[in-house]
Amino acid sequence: MSHDYSGFTNSPINEDKLAQLGRMALEQQEHETEVARLETELKAAKKALAAIAEQSLPTLMEEVGIREFKTSTGLQITVSRKLYYSITKEKKAAALAWVNENGGADLMRRVFAVYFTKDEEQEAAAFERECKERETPLTYQRQQTIEPSTLKKFLTDLLQEGDDVPLELFGAFHRKRAEISI
Repeated sequence: MSHDYSGFTNSPINEDKLAQLGRMALEQQEHETEVARLETELKAAKKALAAIAEQSLPTLMEEVGIREFKTSTGLQITVSRKLYYSITKEKKAAALAWVNENGGADLMRRVFAVYFTKDEEQEAAAFERECKERETPLTYQRQQTIEPSTLKKFLTDLLQEGDDVPLELFGAFHRKRAEISI
């Protein structure tokens, strides 16, 4: 829906300015189209790069039986192997229990969240002072957690030591990637 605001102007309409507005709108539209095209190209280029860096090169180097290689043109190829994981909500309790049972109990953090309503400011202040001696029942939430970087290091260390780690429990997998340097 377009509105006519010409009746609200104090000066006559400048035809040159209106033509300039039209050109600028067209230029903006052209730039938006170009950005969309380049984003599509970038997405395709990233996909092609990932196919070579994460599949083709590591697979070929594995077939040849090498982890590092220097080409005749001076490029150094090194295949790294990194652990990635993503624990699902359904498997979180079992995954944390496995960490507890397999030497990671000291890495676990126990988190309590205690909730007070806006009308309970005095209660909140009293709770801070008397946390251990509180008699009034509280509504709270208790969670057991482990920092992501700590869990990743723990799992990586166990795997490097040759321990059997149930990767599927942690939604974990190794990703190989070829790195190129000069």
